[in-house]
Amino acid sequence: MDSTTPAKKLLALKAYLNNLNSVAIAFSSGVDSTFLLKVAHDVLGDQVVAVTARSCSFPVRELKEAEEFCRKEGIRHITIIPGIAVICASMSCLQRSSPSLRKIILPT
Repeated sequence: MDSTTPAKKLLALKAYLNNLNSVAIAFSSGVDSTFLLKVAHDVLGDQVVAVTARSCSFPVRELKEAEEFCRKEGIRHITIIPGIAVICASMSCLQRSSPSLRKIILPT
């Protein structure tokens, strides 16, 4: 089997994800992010979170599709509003970020 076959690429992706231990996937509900999210969840289970950015350019229908997919698959999903959630290294900045993002960064 050629190393560039879809099956080999999928195995390589799963091995890569497994080495990460946990991931946050930028999830638009499009084909690419849905595939990556599903594979990541199959490999890492509860150590995966889907993150969708809500904006005026992101259709509500697609946000609802993202929420429904995650609910159906049992994948943790958060929606952020760009400009409100701020991620940085300093604790003071982290304390001002959104509560849902703080929960991911600083698990209880």
